Amino acid sequence: MATLTPDQLNFLRDQRIPMSSLFDASGMKKLDYQQRMKADGLNFAFGVTPCGAMGHTLRTRAGHCIQCDHAKIAYMMRHEARGFVYIAGSHSGRLLKIGTSSDVADRRAKLNEYCYGGQADWQILATASCSAAGKVEGVAQSKLAKFSVGGSYMRAGRAQHCYELFRCPFDIARDAVRSSLGKGETLNVPDTTRASLAFDFRV
Repeated sequence: MATLTPDQLNFLRDQRIPMSSLFDASGMKKLDYQQRMKADGLNFAFGVTPCGAMGHTLRTRAGHCIQCDHAKIAYMMRHEARGFVYIAGSHSGRLLKIGTSSDVADRRAKLNEYCYGGQADWQILATASCSAAGKVEGVAQSKLAKFSVGGSYMRAGRAQHCYELFRCPFDIARDAVRSSLGKGETLNVPDTTRASLAFDFRV
């Protein structure tokens, strides 16, 4: 299991790359992680062999170094499909998660199945249908960087780090997502969320 360095995290946030688009390819052959990434719809890998120019270890699915060639980031991001940006919350962990999915109900089930961040009580608190969901997710996560907290979970028998977890009041996360949406896009906050002070997460 590879771990992103502080410099890599800052680079990803500066470039507005959503954490959900990353794949930990440590210990895997190139063809194997490319196939896994394609099947999971993931664009960027870390934990790969260093690039020849500067020794960077962040690459596109095709193997291009995104730290040497920022244009590769824009190319991959242009191919982000329409989807939902969501805010999920775990009351027991006092955690919020900003992510994207084409099926929010399925994502909630998977978060609890994987015990994402060590928690199994995830609820979907807000959603927005977006034409460039990955871009919105990345911008919102960058705005919440100072509230970021670590975590882990197991997937396909491999330990994975969580880079999409935040500990802050729900209102702050809500405003970060709202301000990142495109023209005409709105964040839907159900009555069940509005009525629940349990997800205010004051710190």
